[in-house]
Amino acid sequence: MVIKHLPPQEMEEPRAHFCDENPAQLHEDDFEELFRCWDLLLATGKFNILVNGLGSKVEELNSFVDIRLKDYPLVTVNGFMRSASARQVLDNIKEGFKMKCSSGGSTLEYAKRVAEELKTRKQDLVVLVHNIDGAALRDSTQQRVLALLASCETVRMIASVDHVNAPIMWDDSLLSQFKWASFNMTTRKPYVEELMHSDVRLLDGDTPGDEGAHTLASMNAMWASLTQNAQNIFCYLMRLVCKKDEKAVPMIELFEAAREDFLVSSMPVLKQQLVEFVDHNIITRKTNNQGDEDVVVTANIALLKQFLESKGCKLSSSDDEESDEDDA
Repeated sequence: MVIKHLPPQEMEEPRAHFCDENPAQLHEDDFEELFRCWDLLLATGKFNILVNGLGSKVEELNSFVDIRLKDYPLVTVNGFMRSASARQVLDNIKEGFKMKCSSGGSTLEYAKRVAEELKTRKQDLVVLVHNIDGAALRDSTQQRVLALLASCETVRMIASVDHVNAPIMWDDSLLSQFKWASFNMTTRKPYVEELMHSDVRLLDGDTPGDEGAHTLASMNAMWASLTQNAQNIFCYLMRLVCKKDEKAVPMIELFEAAREDFLVSSMPVLKQQLVEFVDHNIITRKTNNQGDEDVVVTANIALLKQFLESKGCKLSSSDDEESDEDDA
């Protein structure tokens, strides 16, 4: 499939949209006009789309690609995720198009081979990068690889930035490769998905490892997506953690506590309820030395206590409180 190239005279109107500095929130009609403009720009093969502005832009960019570019092969990059990398993008392209080029050597050398094969095949491709300024993609190597892809004649790149200093990532050479047409896309939507996967450290910033990867804001975003049952099960887990003063809790012990309160009916149901917490690096499941399975809390305990107490979850059971009173 070949993207139609438009004559220069049809480009006059879209040029007026470049670098729009109007910070006003965009509405549905504005997006429709914006999307028509992007259609024209991408069709020329001379521009890629870069959006900025306050608020999450994930939903709008996904909508544009799903509706306007649904006939083209797509690679999506979630730059706000800690696991994001340019090499992962190259691997997806190579696998998707069943390329035979080698993936060895440096990432930049790998990118050159992929770009050359795309050019030889005249293969159209859309690359959507949410948060191209994300922490995992900010270094020069990642940006050079993405710029190389963006410079390919058959590649159309749509990307978003949120950091105020994002433009300093690119020198003149990179800018000439990216071929950005910049647009303001102020949505004022909460950064729900970005926060759930980000590595922002607003609290416990000096905590090493995975513990520092969570904040009250990211926990709130995750909590809002959970069922009441899952929330209650996590409260039970944290009560056991506090009672034992250990991060590891036997899975069977958590199951018995949850079943007693009619939260789960079987072990598979419990494990399914825990998937969301595993995905967000709050807990992990491990086999102990006795061969039994434990649920291990990997997030910062103090932060979890603070968060759950703000949600009204009592981390000490009534039995524990009565026992403390008897001892007194």
